[in-house]
Amino acid sequence: CQCLTKQHVAGHVQSVHQIMRLVLVQEVMRGEWQRVLMVERRVALGIPVVSSYAAATLALFFAIGEVSGTSALLILPSLLAVLVSVWMNFFLYFERRAKKRTSHVDEQKHINQRLT
Repeated sequence: CQCLTKQHVAGHVQSVHQIMRLVLVQEVMRGEWQRVLMVERRVALGIPVVSSYAAATLALFFAIGEVSGTSALLILPSLLAVLVSVWMNFFLYFERRAKKRTSHVDEQKHINQRLT
């Protein structure tokens, strides 16, 4: 939003209010994603949080695009980074899930071998 100039803002006061609300939502979701994934390391909970963060960033991208296409292009790297984060979160979740499943199967085989 800092990339919007006074020239762009003059005729789009209502849009700027919407953009500012979206910036607040996006920042809240970014903070939650950072807390859930990086601090608490809860990958399963991180999926809906990072998905919400991506949706907020996408909405912000389109809202800024209505006012200034150039400004929207400046948001594009952030949007791409969030989409990569969504992919990484899904990948980590399914990778950990597969590891737990194989370790559980190996544990059962070991128990069955001891019993026979």
